This record gives sequence, structure tokens and C-alpha cells, in this order.
Amino acid sequence: MEHIQDTIAKIRQALQKALSRLEALLREAKEKSSHALSLRIRRDFTARELLILFACGLIVGTGIKLFAEKSFTIGYSDYTVAGTAERYDINALQEELALDGSVAPSDAAPAGPMCEKE
Repeated sequence: MEHIQDTIAKIRQALQKALSRLEALLREAKEKSSHALSLRIRRDFTARELLILFACGLIVGTGIKLFAEKSFTIGYSDYTVAGTAERYDINALQEELALDGSVAPSDAAPAGPMCEKE
């Protein structure tokens, strides 16, 4: 039984050493990669490069806006009702029909015999 406990203790120690080595390697790799990344990001741009980058962004942005203007953008004219020739003036139509005699205007209730129950 003691032999098994000794073996378990040795395995535990070996695992702890391996884990500490692995943690040290991970820390070192993180430091190296973050340092290399910061060197790549902190590169100094010249004024010419920044001007070219700005011009390219302006051209690409304008192109995308012009391409998508008809389908995606909302402008002032989208909130207004367009005038069409299909509008009708109902009052003028009623007056015209009354003058032609095709409509019998009546202001009073119809008079006539009433239905009665038999």
C-alpha cells in the first residue's frame, strides 16, 4: 500500500513540475507575441501613406454610397407623397354628374308605400 502512495506522490510532483514549466512557457510566449504585435502596430506612418489611406477610404466610401443609394438610403423624398395624375376631386365629379343628369340628387328621404305585415 505504501508503494502505491509513494508512486502517487511522485506522479503528483512530476505533474506539478510540468504544470509550472508549462505556465512559464505560456507567460514567455505571451510576452513575446504581445511585444511583436505592439511593434507591428506602433509602426510610424508617413504623411504620404496617411494621405493615400485617406484618399482610398474616401473613394471606397463614396463608391459604396453611390452603389447602395437607390436601395438602402432614406432621403427626404421618401417621406412625401408624390403627386400623380390619378387624383380625383369627388365634389367636382358630383357636380358634373348632376349637371349631365346621370344622377338624381335627393336630399330628402324617399317617400312611398310601406311594407306591412299581413
